[in-house]
Amino acid sequence: MRSRRLTVPTVIAAALAAALVPAGAAPPASEEVAELARRVEGAIVAVRSGSGPVGSGILVDAAGHVVTAAQLVPQGSAIEVELGGVSFPATLISRQTLADLAVLKLDRLPEKPATAPVTDPVVPELGSRVVVISAPQAGAHALSVGHLTSRRSANIIYAGLGKAELLESDAAHPGQLGAPMFDLAGHLVGVVTGVPTRTPATSGYAVSAATLRRIVSEGIPWAGLEAMLVKGEFAGILNLPQPAGLLVQHVAPGSPAEKMGVRGGTVPVTIAGDRVTLGGDVILSINGISVADPDAGEKIVALLRQLKPESPFSVVVLRQGQKVELKLER
Repeated sequence: MRSRRLTVPTVIAAALAAALVPAGAAPPASEEVAELARRVEGAIVAVRSGSGPVGSGILVDAAGHVVTAAQLVPQGSAIEVELGGVSFPATLISRQTLADLAVLKLDRLPEKPATAPVTDPVVPELGSRVVVISAPQAGAHALSVGHLTSRRSANIIYAGLGKAELLESDAAHPGQLGAPMFDLAGHLVGVVTGVPTRTPATSGYAVSAATLRRIVSEGIPWAGLEAMLVKGEFAGILNLPQPAGLLVQHVAPGSPAEKMGVRGGTVPVTIAGDRVTLGGDVILSINGISVADPDAGEKIVALLRQLKPESPFSVVVLRQGQKVELKLER
């Protein structure tokens, strides 16, 4: 897999499309790739924060929400988003460090913004062609084409307590953090992430559009909390009083979870190749629904979606061997 840099609004030539395909594979029609780039490039942004590296992002709606990689926008940093050669200040709305995703909101909107919505439920097939377009520097885009090689559910719990879905492809690589991934029909299928993997460096991961939709659209009081589902042997090691719990990894400052008093982890370790942060609360139940319930995920998500601002909300956590009930004050 190789990539080329495009100066906006350069049209991708046939030779470029052919060069971007792995050896021995039939290239997609150059017109198909060129048309895709023309349609979506207006929604692709460059993201910078402080003195950190410039990354990429995608404008997903006319309200000014941008999805990018969490590591590009550290908590508390000033964020600038460049779109169409114009720089816009942005505010961090949600940051999911385990999934390496962040949602930003532009402080002011561009005129007639182009967007790449995450509402389309397209599920790409294994082996299908995917295109990643990044913004590695101001005024330029870089494009790479490859194949979707695997799909898997990561043991990452985000926002609405759903597991993040990861798409592996040979089109994505670490230098494209925050860049959107499209199928050849132009559907947004994912965003390139820095989630650690045990795969060769020639492969990269994107968080799927199905996961993006939930992170962007679910305005629930649970946003800002990240946790990992622990069960079986791991639950025993943590001395849980039930078969499963949610090990809290991170709590966003100012989030409802922080106001409730939920505590995140403090000690990062690596277990079986996965990064885990220990020392935080383990959530045992939410509004009376046990995390160990076989249908806990569906029940809790349904509960969170139906909560009204005045509704009572509480969790029971295991903290230093003791059960503690925490309530959200309305």
